[in-house]
Amino acid sequence: MFKISAYPERHHYENEAKALVEKHPSLKEPGSEKEWYSWFHSLKFKLGNYRQKLSAAGCPEVVVKKRRRFEGESVKKSKKGEVNYCPDPPEGQSPENMEEKRNIMEAEMLKRDPDPQLVEDLMVATFSQRRKEIIGDQPLITEVISRWPALLHERQIRTEFKRMVTKDLLEYFLDRRDGLVPRLLEVYKAAIKTGKKQSLKDILDCLQKDDTNEKRRTAALLGLPHYISGEDPSTVVRMCDAYRETLDETMKGMQLGLLIGYEGAEREAFPREVFEIAVVVEETTLKMWHAALPCSWVSSTVSISSTQKP
Repeated sequence: MFKISAYPERHHYENEAKALVEKHPSLKEPGSEKEWYSWFHSLKFKLGNYRQKLSAAGCPEVVVKKRRRFEGESVKKSKKGEVNYCPDPPEGQSPENMEEKRNIMEAEMLKRDPDPQLVEDLMVATFSQRRKEIIGDQPLITEVISRWPALLHERQIRTEFKRMVTKDLLEYFLDRRDGLVPRLLEVYKAAIKTGKKQSLKDILDCLQKDDTNEKRRTAALLGLPHYISGEDPSTVVRMCDAYRETLDETMKGMQLGLLIGYEGAEREAFPREVFEIAVVVEETTLKMWHAALPCSWVSSTVSISSTQKP
């Protein structure tokens, strides 16, 4: 269980307990309705004791979760839902060796056409060092990108996500998005009827003119900042005329979000023609796509921008 996750969730323990009594019927609890409930608690405590031993031995993934105290202040313990996967360095590898490989990867990314297989191998070899920096030092995102420029590429974003949680980021996002779009639109309509979220009306009005699947996906995503209570939509998604507004002024105050540049003086809740889409982090553009694209492409771009926070 620990090899898969150091901090399993409740249903993971339950599945393991069920599998245990199914494989070994003699371990079933007589008189118990579930027949495995005591094994659920036993596995939970056993893994907790195992984590304590690993913490004393200095296992990075467990130590980073442990409450630390310094200068009389306590640091809040990380939530189990946070992605704090921090594996040990590969056998025979030292921080100096991994730093050398990082330098090679950084130089390779300066080329016009980097070797994708070489970059992939170097990113795999330096994964533990990268996680140690991100989790332990908690640098600014701009600093992470300057040291690990390959993280700006979609392929490496998806691969890095898969290394941490063993899921394909884009497939997972698209599956969940398509399943939630109808429900989100219904929630938006209900919020408008109650008079609480009138800012969503313009977005839903666009669907009456062009009610396609792509438009519905875009409306569902662009409506989230409007619907979330207390969230200023302009801090997450901003739109600007690609030729009339300056980039620096438009990005002012944005910590993490999307900047959508459109063409033409007229636009609705979301523009028909998108000139460029930029991922903005800490008032800095980390990734920009220059193209004349339909606005429906925004629904796919959000899945990339959501991974920029390490």
